[in-house]
Amino acid sequence: MQSSIDPTLSAPLDKLNDDLLSIIFLETCTLSDDQLQIRTVLSHVCRRWRNYALACASLWTNIDWRTGMSVERALAYLDRSAAAHIAVSIRMIHPPRRALSAADISDCRSVLHNVVEAYGRISNLQVTVEYWDEGVFAPLLRRDEPLSMPHLQSLAVSNWDATAQTTSRPIRIGASNLREITIDSCRVRAWPTLAGQNTTRVHIGGFTLMLSDLVLLLLSAPNLSHLTIGAVCHETFLENDLPDPTSDTSLNSARSQLAAAQACRRLQHLDGQHAVNLGLLCAVLPTTVEIPYIGLIQSGRFHDDWMTFLSIESMAGHVTEIIIAPHAHLVLIYSGDQSVRRLSYSGSWGAYVVHNLFSVPRATLCMTVQRLSIGFAQWPVLLDSDVRELPDLRSLNIRIDVDKLDSRPAEHRVRFPALKELDLDINRGYYSYAMFSTRLVRSVILLAIIPIVRYLEQPGNADADFRYRAWTMGGVAETAFRESCEELAGDDSEDETVRTVARRLGESGT
Repeated sequence: MQSSIDPTLSAPLDKLNDDLLSIIFLETCTLSDDQLQIRTVLSHVCRRWRNYALACASLWTNIDWRTGMSVERALAYLDRSAAAHIAVSIRMIHPPRRALSAADISDCRSVLHNVVEAYGRISNLQVTVEYWDEGVFAPLLRRDEPLSMPHLQSLAVSNWDATAQTTSRPIRIGASNLREITIDSCRVRAWPTLAGQNTTRVHIGGFTLMLSDLVLLLLSAPNLSHLTIGAVCHETFLENDLPDPTSDTSLNSARSQLAAAQACRRLQHLDGQHAVNLGLLCAVLPTTVEIPYIGLIQSGRFHDDWMTFLSIESMAGHVTEIIIAPHAHLVLIYSGDQSVRRLSYSGSWGAYVVHNLFSVPRATLCMTVQRLSIGFAQWPVLLDSDVRELPDLRSLNIRIDVDKLDSRPAEHRVRFPALKELDLDINRGYYSYAMFSTRLVRSVILLAIIPIVRYLEQPGNADADFRYRAWTMGGVAETAFRESCEELAGDDSEDETVRTVARRLGESGT
């Protein structure tokens, strides 16, 4: 059959003018995170597309290089960007299955040095290194005037080398009013002066932070919405360098100054990561500031000012849900509509968190709690706490690790008069699904579930119709647990209490 298409006619795409072609190119690049691949494909469709793609500077403004990538290709993109503003991301992180090599460091050095030569066009600069090499950052470690980047909007410099100390020479960049600032374990000279009216996000830490610098930051960035104090690999120390640091006069003066400037009025997120003396920041924040979300992460035991930093007591009367993960490593506190949230994590916290959350000075914090999740190991700690009653608690979730059933006896002083639901989240721990046997389920019922249920069934301690049910991890574990409950419930030689509990768990489903 003879084709009806005249080969001399141009394809419809050939009739697109350059403006439409440019729009197609730029929109196509937004469809994938792998812009390198997208740009390569676009430039290999036909000769016209290739010529136009190579000449379209806005198509090459995102320069993303990481260890193992071609240096020549990154520099070619830099050249093709012509006079356009560029966004640069350089990540010297070890590739999968091998460590960083001298060649990797040399490549990173070459890319950054060439990019910095276009300093007047850089709008976003992100540099992340896993190994600190002063030669990589040499163009930024200036002894004289700072390197001027008049169009810079976002700066992120992160050092993830946990063993090396960064150079004594600071990074010196001439910029102001940045939108976002991240300085992780690097010395950046006069970093607070980088902030301004446009600054909304700041992440700073990994070295000793002067309180005066933080005050200057809060004054310079009135529209700041996200503030993170701390770093990934290095601990952060807050130091009070205000006049007369031994008295409260300077702290009160700084707080008054911030209040008069209406600083922090737009602050929505405040995070602390492996930071010491966070209470100093709280001491200068205006008392009228209400921050909806506050998070705190510590690698070890929390310092004494953790409750102050999280502003726990300010949530009194609003808390409706508290989640305390097993071993109390993670704690979540929510208001009714979750518009106010607190998150804290510590590698070694244990019963400490329960003692503090449910102590007498904070008893009002718990009066409105309607949902509580807690580990079986912390259950006795709660019952021995200073709180006498959780009057609004309706739903209680207790996670039981079957390989950690030991618990110390409690004095059982807390009452739950409104409780209606008890969910027992049974985790097999180190046991395999095949070992979710009748014997193991019987131990869980005897050592954990019966003591909990007996306590809650005491007169006046829970709603008379409160129900309880058990949850497992689903699948084989669910089937094994249900079958074991049915076997125990039907065993006439078994203890009647064990049979009753097993029957109710079986009927409720898992």
